[in-house]
Amino acid sequence: MKRVYAADIRPGDRISDYFRLVEARLDRFKDAQKGHFLRLVLADRSGQIEARLWEGAEAAARQLQVDRPVRVRGRAVLDGDRLRLRLDQIEPAETGEVSLADLFPAPTVDLDSLLDVVLPAADHIADPNLRRLAMAFYGDGELVEAIALAPAAQPGSLLAEVADLLTIATGLAALSPRLDLDLLRAAILLYGVGLAGLGIEPSRAALSLLGPAALSDQAIAERLAQMPDFPAELALRLRHAVRAAWEPACAQTPEAATLAALRQVRATLERVGALQPAASRKP
Repeated sequence: MKRVYAADIRPGDRISDYFRLVEARLDRFKDAQKGHFLRLVLADRSGQIEARLWEGAEAAARQLQVDRPVRVRGRAVLDGDRLRLRLDQIEPAETGEVSLADLFPAPTVDLDSLLDVVLPAADHIADPNLRRLAMAFYGDGELVEAIALAPAAQPGSLLAEVADLLTIATGLAALSPRLDLDLLRAAILLYGVGLAGLGIEPSRAALSLLGPAALSDQAIAERLAQMPDFPAELALRLRHAVRAAWEPACAQTPEAATLAALRQVRATLERVGALQPAASRKP
């Protein structure tokens, strides 16, 4: 459980707490024979604070991943006019040790209202296989929290888009009865799960190198591996639709093309200021 926030730290405070690792860089001491120290930026919902680890830096660096939660122990000091943490220890935090809401900026949307839209949509998918897969994410409290707080730069924006797309998709049943609405809804619910990672925002390096489509597909594939009876053709169509959400040009099925188009429609409505807040609607 988190005890103190970055904005409240004062010189001389002893710190034993959790933060999100924003930056970690090994720098050489002026005396090169001493090796390296670790230059860090830590964050929580109140802001950021710099930190230094002078001893054991190389071993610590091998354990750390940017954008993951860490547990630190040390003391707050003034370096000139800048407040920093002088760390005695830093190590990765285990999933569930700290609430992700404590480590990310406060969302500008009402997450509870958005979840009131999204969670029933996952639970009410008629196809039993798609429902089971959707609930593997939306029935897991820690993953729901991670999805709700993604992406780190704008917490809640993914969940808001998912809620909007579910609402827009509801009207398609009457217009296109041949469209697999369960498949479309499942793809809407899952296209962005890679942004949440396994409990927290994926590293910027992973997002840059693999992209959100690959990260989401990887997360879905991991859950599918635990469901050996999941129909192979259905899994392929779902994963294709998720990819098309990020790469519209690849869409080859009605559901994939529809999801890609819905995201473009939603983006247009948002750009022109014609988007009613998702929290005020029900799918």
